[in-house]
Amino acid sequence: TLSSSSAASDVYKRQTDSTPDICAEYVKKDKRFKYIAKKNGGPGHARNFGLDKATGEYAIFMDHDDLVDPNWLKTLYDTAQQTGADITFCHAQEMVDGTGETKSMNYPNFRRRYLVLNNEWRRKLSQTFLPPWCKLMRLSIIKQHNIRFAEDGNKFDDVLFHFFLIQHANNVAFVNKILYTHRYFPESISGQREHNKDMHFDSLKTLRDLIQKAKVDGLEVRPLVSRYLHHCFKAERKVTSKAKYTAELNAILDQYNLQAERAKFERRRLFKKLLGIR
Repeated sequence: TLSSSSAASDVYKRQTDSTPDICAEYVKKDKRFKYIAKKNGGPGHARNFGLDKATGEYAIFMDHDDLVDPNWLKTLYDTAQQTGADITFCHAQEMVDGTGETKSMNYPNFRRRYLVLNNEWRRKLSQTFLPPWCKLMRLSIIKQHNIRFAEDGNKFDDVLFHFFLIQHANNVAFVNKILYTHRYFPESISGQREHNKDMHFDSLKTLRDLIQKAKVDGLEVRPLVSRYLHHCFKAERKVTSKAKYTAELNAILDQYNLQAERAKFERRRLFKKLLGIR
């Protein structure tokens, strides 16, 4: 059900079941809704298409077949309005399709409701991936800085979007509640990570795209590469073709004189292991 106090929403979906009819009914009932059907071009293309059409103050995304708390939008919207935050985050859980088993997605509790971002907080938030559906985002920032999802088949099409959203936002707010339930399918991208380890090569594709966009945005490349390397070092430990991955990553590290970052990552990883931190 949708509360009359919910924030305005745009729906973009292409389905072969009765979804179009259901969406059409909501459009009739509530003029805040728009329904636009399009061919399936992948999640990145669909999200960018939605952003191009969006006209509201905020943007948020929802994956197909996921579940939300009845006050998901209202809680995020009210918090954004009260704090003036450019991004408002909530917690989420994962539900295994078929069994209904749920588990927390272990997003960190930053122990505060509101943050003005500095370089250190941007580093922490950039290295903590928070999916598009657990954050309400100020649309003007996305459009002003042309922040986009990857459309080239990158399995992690939303990572770069999150990275540059954090880079260009001024402040963030946190709602320490589970408001979103992400449905887990074994055949989904999340499920593929269990057996297709080399899909993590796409983290290098993301790194190259990051470098290109940083140059376009007039940002200093080296500190942004340094901030992102956390993802690459984690991926390096997962891929089966480790030698190939390491060779490609080392070429980028050498280019920007960032080989010392590997040692820093290993020291932090060892320290967390000694403290029993995941």
